[in-house]
Amino acid sequence: MSSSTIQANITKVRCDNCGAEINRKRYHAESRKNQFCNPKCYGIWITNNRVGKAHHAYNKIELPCTQCGKVVLRNPWQIRTKKRRFCSHPCYLKWQSEATTGERHPSWRGGRLIAKNGYVYISLGGGKERAEHILIAEKVLGRPFKNGECVHHINMNKQDNRKENLIICSNSYHHSIHQKMARLYAIEKFGE
Repeated sequence: MSSSTIQANITKVRCDNCGAEINRKRYHAESRKNQFCNPKCYGIWITNNRVGKAHHAYNKIELPCTQCGKVVLRNPWQIRTKKRRFCSHPCYLKWQSEATTGERHPSWRGGRLIAKNGYVYISLGGGKERAEHILIAEKVLGRPFKNGECVHHINMNKQDNRKENLIICSNSYHHSIHQKMARLYAIEKFGE
């Protein structure tokens, strides 16, 4: 190829970022929409011109924050996979504390909980719980328990909290009932 043929294939174009005049092969100049003199100019131009709505793949949708109503941008796939959207983590935590406590929690079982000790506890709200047998006994008494009072389950089933199955007694009497029952059990199982 002669130098005149090569010169015919070269054209002058301007860098889209800095405006410097550069030589490009004709097919490069015609096939590319944007021209740059070096990678640094290309990077600067991308940073300034391909962000947000100017980006060719931009498809975000404006939606209100579930908690505070502030506008948030989300991709379509985020809208399909998540019912709620939040502008910040504090907004999410505030919503969670309001929307998923007590009866609104997905694992809510009516406020009753069987603890490791075998007793049934009732949720009073605000993170407070109380033993169901004590609440029933206090309702029957019409007053709160005094120091030294407790409840005994007649059939020894800690989860049977019917009024007929509960005896309100002192701690010392409750202890003596359990000792007598243990003695009777030992006699029944092992003899005198």
